[in-house]
Amino acid sequence: MSRASYTPRERIIDRVVHLWIGALRAPKYDNGDRTGGSALAAGLTARMPKNNDEETLARFGDELKARLMKPFTFKPYIDAQRTAWVTELRVDYDPCQPLADAASAAGLKMAFPWKTSMYFDENYVQFIEGYGAEGVNHYPAAYDEWVVTTLRGSEKDIAALVAFVETGARADFFKVEH
Repeated sequence: MSRASYTPRERIIDRVVHLWIGALRAPKYDNGDRTGGSALAAGLTARMPKNNDEETLARFGDELKARLMKPFTFKPYIDAQRTAWVTELRVDYDPCQPLADAASAAGLKMAFPWKTSMYFDENYVQFIEGYGAEGVNHYPAAYDEWVVTTLRGSEKDIAALVAFVETGARADFFKVEH
C-alpha cells in the first residue's frame, strides 16, 4: 500500500483525483473475458443505476484527495489496524478501501471500472484502465502541463524527457542518426 519514505505532493494527488473522476465519468467494464460473457456482464453493469453526475464526482474527488493527503488507517486483518500512505488504488470488481470510503462519503453509487489500477509516488502517476491494458504514465511538466506516455525510466531519463518536451533541449541519451 505504501512506502515509508513517501510524502504526498498536492499536484500529483490532484492528477490522481482528476484521472479517477474521468474514469468514473465514463467507466470501462473489461475483465479480459473474450468468450462473450464479459460483453454481456459489461453491458448489464453499464446499465445499473449510477449517480456519477458532476456534482457527486466533485464531492468524490474532494473526499479522495483528503484521504490521499494524509496516512490512511485500515484493517488488513480482523483484529489488527495499520496506518500507511496510500500509493496505489485498485479495482478488481469492487474498489479498494480508500476508493470505496471516498465514494461512500461523497454519496457516489456506481460500479467502478473493472480491472483498473493506479500507482503513484512524488514524481509520477501510472494509470492502467482495464484487463491487460498498458500503463499510461503521467509526469508533471512546467505550469499545468503533463507529459503523458507509456515510457518509463530512471528519474534522470524522465527528467530529460520532460525537459525535452518542455523546451526541446536534447539530453545525452537522445541522438539523431542519418
